[in-house]
Amino acid sequence: MLLSGSLVALALLPLSVTAASSAIQDHGVDVGGYRLRYLEAGSGPPVVLLHGLGADSRTWRLAMPVLAERAHVYALDQLGFGQSEKPEISYRIQTLVDSLGGFLDAMHLDRASIVGNSLGGWVAASFAAAHPERVDHLVLVDAAGYGEPGQIVQDYLSRFDPAMAAQAQQFLSGLTPDERRAMEAALAAYFARRSRGDGYAMGSLIQSIMRGEDALGDSVKRIKAPTLVLWGRNDPVIPVRMADKLADDIPKAKKVVLDGCGHRPQVECSAVFIKAVQKFLTPVTDARTD
Repeated sequence: MLLSGSLVALALLPLSVTAASSAIQDHGVDVGGYRLRYLEAGSGPPVVLLHGLGADSRTWRLAMPVLAERAHVYALDQLGFGQSEKPEISYRIQTLVDSLGGFLDAMHLDRASIVGNSLGGWVAASFAAAHPERVDHLVLVDAAGYGEPGQIVQDYLSRFDPAMAAQAQQFLSGLTPDERRAMEAALAAYFARRSRGDGYAMGSLIQSIMRGEDALGDSVKRIKAPTLVLWGRNDPVIPVRMADKLADDIPKAKKVVLDGCGHRPQVECSAVFIKAVQKFLTPVTDARTD
C-alpha cells in the first residue's frame, strides 16, 4: 500500500502454508552493518520479492513455493520490518533502495528480477530507475509512490497514523461493511506487529512520504527492464487508474488488471496473481539457469 503492505492481515498465516513451502529456507545476512532476514527457495534465475509498508516476507508465502519451481526466489524482510534488524535511523525510500542494492551484493547477484507490492513496488521501481543494469524484469504490484500527488497520499496516511485514532475511526466509518471488516482485521494485525518494533520504521517512512521525498515522477522513464504493471481492479488504496499512468510512462511496460482483487493480489487472489507473474517471467526463466 502506501500503507497496505502495512495493513496486511498476514500475522495469522502459519509458517507453512503448503507442503511445498517446506523447501523454503530462512536465512540472515549482514547488509550495510545491519542484519537482514530473508526466505529463499528454488533454483534458476534470481527473483527478489519486496513486501509493502508494515508487512514482511510472509506476504509472499502463497506465491513463493510456486514461483520457486522455475526460479531462485528470495523474499526479503526489508530493513526495519519483520525479523530484520530495526535500527532507529531516519527511514526513507532511498534507505530501502540502498539496502536492496546491498542485499544483491551480499547474495553475489549482478542482476535479478524484482517483484514489489505497494511500498515494495515503490522501492523496486526506484531501484530499477537508478540501476537499470541490475534488473532483468520488474513487476510492480499495486505500487505506491507514483502519480496521484500529495493530497490523496497525505489524507490516507494521516488517517492511519497510530496517534490519530479518531481519524482512523472516521475513515472506517466511510467503508462498506465488507471493507470495514477487512480493514479492521488488517489494523489488528498492524497494531500487533508494532510490538515487534516495526512501528518506528513505519512512522519514519510515513513522515518521509508526507514530506514528498523520493517520489517516482519522471524517474520511471529511465527504467530499462521489461516491466509488468499488475493491479487489483478493486484496490481501495491506490486506484486502478494509476496502473494506466504508470504503464504509459515506463518504457517496455505492459499492464494487467486482475478482476476481483484488491491491494494485495498475492494474498487475495494468489492463483491468478502467480499465473500472471509466471507468464511475464517466462522469457527470463527459460533463458537463464543457475
